[in-house]
Amino acid sequence: MPVEAHVIAIGPYSKRVADALWYQPDRYSAVPEGATILTLVFESVSSTTTHYLTQAFGIGLWDFANHELNPRTANIELLQEVFGWDWSENFMVLRDAGFRFYFLPLH
Repeated sequence: MPVEAHVIAIGPYSKRVADALWYQPDRYSAVPEGATILTLVFESVSSTTTHYLTQAFGIGLWDFANHELNPRTANIELLQEVFGWDWSENFMVLRDAGFRFYFLPLH
């Protein structure tokens, strides 16, 4: 069975991050500036990409004590290689806006 995982982010909504969020910007039209929101940043549906996620963030898959991620030490080049520019760019926009990131293994 593959080990799937997500990286989620929690932080303050602003129009400048709307394009970096999981849903289309119009879904956030009623959200006030500064409201705390949650968004999916990376989605891994295979053991291989999950391994790359843990490698990019320097964490252990089941090391729950370290699943709050440090976005400043992330290996951006590896994230771009595995997930593409758009997902990596969204991550950087949210990082720069002060979002907090969490790793969530699913299986």
